[in-house]
Amino acid sequence: MRKLFSLAGAAAVIGPLAAAGLATAPAAGAQARGHHGTFRVVADHLNNPRGLAPAPGGGLYLAEAGRGGKTCVSGTCAGLTGSFDLVTKHGVKRLVSGLISASGKGGVAAEGPAAVSAGLGRSFYGQFAVNSHVVPPPGVIPHKVRAAALAQLGHLMLVRHGSLHSISDVGDQDWTWTKNHKKLAPKDFPDANPNAALLPRAPLRGGRGRQPPGRGQARRRDEGPRLHPGAQGLAE
Repeated sequence: MRKLFSLAGAAAVIGPLAAAGLATAPAAGAQARGHHGTFRVVADHLNNPRGLAPAPGGGLYLAEAGRGGKTCVSGTCAGLTGSFDLVTKHGVKRLVSGLISASGKGGVAAEGPAAVSAGLGRSFYGQFAVNSHVVPPPGVIPHKVRAAALAQLGHLMLVRHGSLHSISDVGDQDWTWTKNHKKLAPKDFPDANPNAALLPRAPLRGGRGRQPPGRGQARRRDEGPRLHPGAQGLAE
């Protein structure tokens, strides 16, 4: 079971974002080994970048897990440094910032915004990692940070006009399922860490995918868009 202040395992920290589709001119010396094509870095010095998804106009939506914060307990630091971004050839625009983030000291291995999926028009979907069960009791971290953690961790959000609207509490649903099926993985369950979301281009046949979720997978029980969070993404 994960604890916010004793997270086991480090999510991969992705380096500078190099988007070939957004390239307009090659950077000096920027050539992949064994390939003749060139690319241009359009965004760097990001705060633990995670999932990417196409955005209207040729850009990319990006989830930044953040760099944690100043309140550190047992080696994990919490703060409001996560964000959902729009990346274009002109750089990075943070569409929603001040989101929950928990990391190791120095801002490494952060958990927070984990994935994005394109929606309709200028809206998109954002998935937060882990679940509310990792949040410590009142008084351990600042009230504002704790409130954000409870409202955001594990949630699938519709991001529209700079605001978040919760679609499903994926993390807690998954956590409850694993608790009820602890015998499947006695050393790991209960646990939940959703870190990917996908909005299919066409409705899926045969329902919404009723197979039992494994670790880091999600099970939807509510009405709404047919989104299928899973365990694969840029974060792990």
